[in-house]
Amino acid sequence: MRILLILFLGALLGAAEPDMLIEGLKEQAINYAQSQADATGGNYTFLVVLPPKLPTLRKGKVSFQASHLSKSDLMGRFFVAFRILVDGAPAGICRVDLEGRWSGKLIRTLAALPRKAVPDATQVEEVPFEGTPPPGALSSLPEGFRMRVPVGIGRTLTRADLEPIPLISAGDRVRVELNWGPIAISSEAIARSTGAKGERIRLEMPSTKKMIFASVIAPGEARADWMGGRP
Repeated sequence: MRILLILFLGALLGAAEPDMLIEGLKEQAINYAQSQADATGGNYTFLVVLPPKLPTLRKGKVSFQASHLSKSDLMGRFFVAFRILVDGAPAGICRVDLEGRWSGKLIRTLAALPRKAVPDATQVEEVPFEGTPPPGALSSLPEGFRMRVPVGIGRTLTRADLEPIPLISAGDRVRVELNWGPIAISSEAIARSTGAKGERIRLEMPSTKKMIFASVIAPGEARADWMGGRP
């Protein structure tokens, strides 16, 4: 009878150990996802939607090391990948499937906005949201952008709806700063392409008709850094 009791207790303890590992692994996955979410705006909540399955492991001290997320977007279904270590040595891999929900404020239109319109604060409103927002949904109205496509009233704005406002258009006269090491000179050029701030455009030097590339830095202004005689 005593032998049966010892065997029974041993079986219980053996079953409890994997359960404790799995519960700890679930908590570790949620904490890892939360740490990745802390750098973003809004608040996230995570739930385990599929318990992890562990391979057969040799005896020893088992630990888990978070490897990566299955996607950078922490909303909807994704998983956290782990390396399994036994006594500090690699012993396999596993994953914990999570579902992420986001709560915060999104930008919704109060008026219809035509293509190329520059939205302002009177044409949009912040609305509370919880769940999985549309891909690229905006939580604030960025400066220096205009509508890429027309949208109607009540539309949740996304990055795909907007495009940078060009600061230089093809045909504009541009003052270009040419930098070559410690040497910097300014010259006039003609834009042969259109660009927003930070974008590279083609410029024609009127005196030589030579084409160069330069980065837009302000309306009517660009800069070219020359390396080995070429911008």
